[in-house]
Amino acid sequence: MEEIRDFSKTKSTFPVPNLLHIQKTSYKDFLERGIGKILSKIFPVDTKNIKVEYVNYSVDNPVRPIEDCLRVGATYEARVNARFRMIFKNTGEIKEQDVYIADVPLMLPDSSFLINGRKRVVVQQLIRSPGIFFQTSKDSETGVTNYLVTIIPDRGNWMEIEVGRDNVMYIRLKKKMRKIPMTAVLKAVGFSGNDEILSTFVRPMTIEILTTSPFSYEIALGKELVENISTSDGKIIAKAGSVFTDEILAKLLKHDIEKTFVKVKGIDFWVEQTLKKDRTNNPNEARIEIYKLFHPRERVTIEAAEELVNGLLNDPQKNEYFPVSRYKINKKFEKSSTSKILTKEDYIDIVSYLLGIREGITKEDDIDSLSNRRIRTIGELVAEEFERGAAKVHRNAKDRISITKPEEIKLTEIISAKTISGQLRQFFGASQLSQFMEETNPLSSITHKRRLSSLGAGGLHRKRAGIEVRDVHYSHYSRICPIETPEGQNIGLINSLTTYAGINKYGFITALYRKVNKGVVTNKIVELTADEEEKYIIAQANTPVDEKRRIISDFVIARERSESGEILPRAVPREKVQLMDIVPQQVISASAALIPFLEHDDANRALMGCNMQRQAVPLLAPDLSRVSTGMERRIALDDVDLSLAEEDGIVSNVSGSEVHIVPDNAEEEEVSVYREAKDLKSNLLNRSKQKEIILFEFKPDIEDYSKFIGERLTPSIIDKLISKGIEQISIIEQDKIQKFPVINCFETEKNELVINFIAQETIVSKKNKPIIEQGQKISDTKLNRLFSSGIKEIKVEEDGHIVMKPVFYLTLTSLGKNIIGKGLYGTLINTKKTMQFVNSITENLLVELYDKGVTDLLVYSPVEIEKFFLGKINLDIADRVVAENYYSMSGKKDIIVKKGELLNVEKLHNLAGNGITRIKVKKEEIYSVRKFQRTNQDTCRNERPIVTKGQKIKKGEPIVEGYSTKQGELALGINALVAYVSWYGFNYQDAMIVSRRLVSEDRLTSVHIKEYTVEQHETEQGPEELTIDPPDVSKEAKRFLDESGIVKIGSKIKPGDLLVGKITPFPEEEETNEAKLFRALFNNRPGNIKNSSFRVPPGEGGTVVDVQVFSREEGYELAKTAIKLIKIFIAKKRKIIVGDKLAGRHGNKGV
Repeated sequence: MEEIRDFSKTKSTFPVPNLLHIQKTSYKDFLERGIGKILSKIFPVDTKNIKVEYVNYSVDNPVRPIEDCLRVGATYEARVNARFRMIFKNTGEIKEQDVYIADVPLMLPDSSFLINGRKRVVVQQLIRSPGIFFQTSKDSETGVTNYLVTIIPDRGNWMEIEVGRDNVMYIRLKKKMRKIPMTAVLKAVGFSGNDEILSTFVRPMTIEILTTSPFSYEIALGKELVENISTSDGKIIAKAGSVFTDEILAKLLKHDIEKTFVKVKGIDFWVEQTLKKDRTNNPNEARIEIYKLFHPRERVTIEAAEELVNGLLNDPQKNEYFPVSRYKINKKFEKSSTSKILTKEDYIDIVSYLLGIREGITKEDDIDSLSNRRIRTIGELVAEEFERGAAKVHRNAKDRISITKPEEIKLTEIISAKTISGQLRQFFGASQLSQFMEETNPLSSITHKRRLSSLGAGGLHRKRAGIEVRDVHYSHYSRICPIETPEGQNIGLINSLTTYAGINKYGFITALYRKVNKGVVTNKIVELTADEEEKYIIAQANTPVDEKRRIISDFVIARERSESGEILPRAVPREKVQLMDIVPQQVISASAALIPFLEHDDANRALMGCNMQRQAVPLLAPDLSRVSTGMERRIALDDVDLSLAEEDGIVSNVSGSEVHIVPDNAEEEEVSVYREAKDLKSNLLNRSKQKEIILFEFKPDIEDYSKFIGERLTPSIIDKLISKGIEQISIIEQDKIQKFPVINCFETEKNELVINFIAQETIVSKKNKPIIEQGQKISDTKLNRLFSSGIKEIKVEEDGHIVMKPVFYLTLTSLGKNIIGKGLYGTLINTKKTMQFVNSITENLLVELYDKGVTDLLVYSPVEIEKFFLGKINLDIADRVVAENYYSMSGKKDIIVKKGELLNVEKLHNLAGNGITRIKVKKEEIYSVRKFQRTNQDTCRNERPIVTKGQKIKKGEPIVEGYSTKQGELALGINALVAYVSWYGFNYQDAMIVSRRLVSEDRLTSVHIKEYTVEQHETEQGPEELTIDPPDVSKEAKRFLDESGIVKIGSKIKPGDLLVGKITPFPEEEETNEAKLFRALFNNRPGNIKNSSFRVPPGEGGTVVDVQVFSREEGYELAKTAIKLIKIFIAKKRKIIVGDKLAGRHGNKGV
């Protein structure tokens, strides 16, 4: 690997957080806590006789593993079981039961979902936050300022308060509903009448007086002046403290003052004007007025009106202002209420704040600021659907209980799992926010998961969204990327989170900053929302600091809130700086962070660069970018598309399809050095029961066990041999060992050459009688007596020396000659048996045994010896890591295998040779290497291991490369030499020319995989049939079909070739005699079938890399009439051709 040199000026001391942690934590919270909160909120179901309470819940393990779901097109999900308590009110009986309530899709490790075998992403939604928002707008024709208050609950109906040119506050209790005076609602929420309202809103105010307009000055009459009214030259017309009357108005006219602003104190004129429009005088009348809004033609009663108003304004089940609304309301009005509804005090605060905006005391809200927009995370979006489903379950349960006899009610029958599962299925399958995952390359995948959409249910519509909501806002700094957004009608509505952005518990995006104390940058990190950030002066990350982290310059560029309310950059003294960016990259998204020297690019071109990086197809051999930014590795790792080591450990085995890693903290297990041959062992045991089997020898040799040689084999001896690691034994059946007398092996002949020699020893018979005495001459008679007594030798004198002379000579008989070459098992001296094993008997051995007085031989034929493998060296544990030291038999000085070492065949033999038959090894983790897998965009995911056997690996390190990655880093393309030069006009405008070498060497070649599905159906005329020989098909087109009529893996196919041979029956029709004759002569097929084979479509083709067949008989869920489903995957190597798009990272693109 080439050396990486770091030229960055601002060194990052704060690592990039996991790019998908927001998605993972939100969904994990939903599964672990969110479901319980929803069920606690929806239940109990309370009826006249029965009450059903929720107790707790649990999420089971996945129904199917991920690999199975991908293969069969299923959803990766888990069952949710909830425990309910059913209380019978009449009897007091209580029953508790676990009920299966839903199947909930589970999030994959890469933060996507597997729905019907396809990866989908739930995009987080950026919407208007719940809360109370104040806005103003000026009528361009009349110049009148209109005021609008939007009240948004967490759940329920939006309300709007409007004030126009008539100075009357109106409220709409639902969008597009007729409006009523605000004071009527005030009475409905707790005000006793008009007097209390008037006394509550006594305050100073500024009134614009037009002396020519009675409407403008009448509202000021009777109010106390707070300031003097003066003419333009300073002459006082009316003093502060006096009451504004008609006389003062006359003075204004006298001094030709047509327009002036007077500051008075009293009951607010908006409240007065609203009460004039309000026909109600007390709370009951107000409730009746509100009831008439909703039911204009119905007869009204006070009880019905009260019930409706309570449900509308006081019931958190219908309109809930918690938790986000309450958080925003408390922040705006500086209070600490915990109410889930709008209280009387809240309405007072709303009216007071609105009056304050008119007076210029308080400021209107910027609805495009991120302080007023929040994120609906994946967990929240799915929780909303779950809650809708749970509410249906509640209603259905209540209905079923009411129509069923109490003794017949069963929890499993009144609570159906289909309701919630169906709601979730509809969301994941059809919602605008549940999208088919983009996985052209790892960057497109991770960007899709980090996307923020303003569209979707409860959000904006692309046709109605204006420029303001699409534009970059100052509050986006460090929260939403100003670069990455689509071109076209979705511009500004689809955004991306920045690299360091977080989301707080209320759904507001937060940014990270360092604390700065008196010009010194500290290591303390703070997380701020957009509205909290406005209070601070924030310096940029590349502000120069010295070794002590003190800001060097006296003045620095920092972001500070201006008088207009915007946050703008300006030079400030370093002592005023309160916060500092942590890194320069925190203001952009992961995709934009891949562009080097981004600050020099035009924003529009950088936008194109971001989007085009996501369109790069994975190349066969991509390059690491020569100039990189450091985000390449982070994206490759955080996308979790690469297999990463889950723990520190050692690589124990590497193949094209698997990598084995032994974690350092792995559990230990005891394994055998030998692998037992169970089938041979059982066979041997059966034989030993039927016949007497003798153990002949065993390997490896163990001294203590030599006592078993020659013994009859029993089950206990076999188990002892196996437990000691005996690998191989030799056996022979007892009846194959034959007994031969030694004497029958020889013929004897007297040695007549000793006659006349003088005996030099006295020899006696067995009865102790002398046969010959020393000094006697050996005669023919004496020789006969010696021979008959079996005396073999005698001492005689020859040439003055005493020598031994044989009495007789031995010659082999035909029996003796047959025994030569056979094996000796043992010997007998009379009845005493001695085990003696000799592979091949020789004549000398026979003579030697004869001389020793052996009477009988136990002989076997070597061909009768059988070898049995009780076990052999267990090669399955080669490459495993040893958990402790193992020593040789000589003592603890010689270590055979050290703790932590990898085993191999040689070490296993050493262990066996030292009698060590069982050892402790560490358990290993197996990581699969994906080969030629298709993505949603038909690109190819093909991985190669980048680790080697014996390599130490750290947690989180990549194990493989491939699919636009190299050495664990993102590799989207190649490093090519580019010339900006005209070449015969072929590169006119945005056209590009590539060298032939880039094509011939496959530098810009990619692999694409298409999936084709074929179904075999059951028809009314009978089932369709798969066949290798469909009618009317050329021999060449069906050459790749196997016996079952399906294309073979590895076939190189082209357009028109058959992938599946299939025939379909159809109704019988009248056939002409000529057609019948032709069919009988040449075809011999039934007339009522047609060829329905599946061919390779035009323009397609390639190599068949996989064929998968699913049949209903095997338990797979198929379409209603389908018998069998066949999936065929075809890979095609695609070189770059004319019309393909090439691009750089800076938006420089061409064809």
